[in-house]
Amino acid sequence: MIRKRSRRRAPQVTPSGERAIGALVSAKRGEMVPFRSADERTLIRLLEADEAILTYEQEPRAIHYTYQGRRHTYRPAFLARHRDEGLLLISYASQKQRAAARWAADLSAAQRYCAGHELRLIVYTEDDLRRQTTLLDNVQLLAGYGRAPLPVLQRDYILAGLEELGGAAVVADLIRFRPKLPPVNIKAAVWHLLARGELRADLSRPLDIWTTEVRLTSTGGNA
Repeated sequence: MIRKRSRRRAPQVTPSGERAIGALVSAKRGEMVPFRSADERTLIRLLEADEAILTYEQEPRAIHYTYQGRRHTYRPAFLARHRDEGLLLISYASQKQRAAARWAADLSAAQRYCAGHELRLIVYTEDDLRRQTTLLDNVQLLAGYGRAPLPVLQRDYILAGLEELGGAAVVADLIRFRPKLPPVNIKAAVWHLLARGELRADLSRPLDIWTTEVRLTSTGGNA
């Protein structure tokens, strides 16, 4: 039996030649964007999800500087064009990178570069991206509920109940307060109303019925 040789795709690399562990499809760039870590993947997702980011480049600049008598190069992760704020130079620094002796020199070089080229520097840390990852996951979750239709009577029943509770309540309390609908229906309706902007919640925290507090927006309530 003759075995066919499997075709292995060449490993993807970043523009600077570093090996990537994966790639995301970019709607804004119309191509695959490689990433070297889960955090860099989250950063790409943020750039894709932010409607104010018109376009972006990966590893767009090689910033050369001298540190302790030797030449070094620092490559920020992205250069993004923001609709209102112009060009943003975006970098990521892990805790290990920030603890390294050269980080202060990298940061100083990037700041000088931005000052000389009318750019704004943004540096993300793991904590920043962890919060943003939860936000992105919540937005993706709510998008599915937002596309599903919600009967007007259910909408009015839930919004009226929330108004009676003072305009804000944990979802589990709203479920107990509105017993005419099954809990699963109320949960789906609340996620729908969050997606549609008729309710508000802290989307930087995981969504669940036990801890998520939802609030009426200024346009919420019975129409």
